[in-house]
Amino acid sequence: MSRVLLLVFLAILAQSAAHAETLYRLDGAATLQQGCFAPCRCPEPGPEITLRGTFVLGPVTPGDVFDFREITELYWTVSDSDNPVHTITGSGVYKVTNFSPKRQQSLELNLSIDGAPPIYFFSDLESLETKEPVIDLLVSMNGLYCYDTVMRVIAAPVPPQEIIPYSLDADSTFQQGCFDPCDCILEEPRPMKGGFSLIPLFLAGNWAEYAVVELGFAVPAADGVPALTLTGAGQYTLIQGFAGPIQTMQLRVVVDDLAPAFFDRELDNTTTLFPNIDITVDMNDMVCFDQILSISASPLLPGASHRWPAVAPAARGR
Repeated sequence: MSRVLLLVFLAILAQSAAHAETLYRLDGAATLQQGCFAPCRCPEPGPEITLRGTFVLGPVTPGDVFDFREITELYWTVSDSDNPVHTITGSGVYKVTNFSPKRQQSLELNLSIDGAPPIYFFSDLESLETKEPVIDLLVSMNGLYCYDTVMRVIAAPVPPQEIIPYSLDADSTFQQGCFDPCDCILEEPRPMKGGFSLIPLFLAGNWAEYAVVELGFAVPAADGVPALTLTGAGQYTLIQGFAGPIQTMQLRVVVDDLAPAFFDRELDNTTTLFPNIDITVDMNDMVCFDQILSISASPLLPGASHRWPAVAPAARGR
């Protein structure tokens, strides 16, 4: 009887895993490369540049030939000493064959680089072997034919102990309206509740980069202005220098049902000691119409949640 109960318990666990979302983080060997591949004669592929970031892999949807898992909340950056930082956002599908013991995997992504229209990237079918749950695939625009952009996507689930939940403090605010040289109403700052999580991406000496994930903020209605729900993802960088800590943050945020917008803050000194964070990000550098997020946040105790009922779970993954 105990063996039967054990088998039932294991089956329930497997079913729960199949219906769970999983946060994935790119491995340090994930790269982007551009240039010419056979049979064309043009400049050879340039150097492989490191990709950093995260995405969410959705629950399994069974199919006739493939099992599908949706990819959402993808936020990557690519940079090196000779290139500026570029932001890659998007969504896609991860597919695994389900008709034979020797399963194969493939990846399809619709990626926007620096906010440009999405571009379709795809991989060949590759053997899954024993890599699961690790994903290791080459995706490209043209199948490595002539001039192409190629990304090596190597990613694995983030260990739960490395997901650091944060909660917004009481002095966090949201403000929108007009600044110089435009002339329109500037609303009073409104309180902002909610939180996000940080995931380490790169730690070397005084330089630290973190993915910002699971961002969910709620702004209450005031004076005829409707309440707002903000969701998104991004990256936070902290440099501990001799002149004091310097920080920067970039976020891709969806405000209610509007199109995603990019909020950022250039490298700037801070007097707040990490792990606490105090930073202001905006869309337009306070020129004409702008939205400003004044983020003051503190890490929560292990096991605590920053999720607020006012932040709709359905808003995730837009």
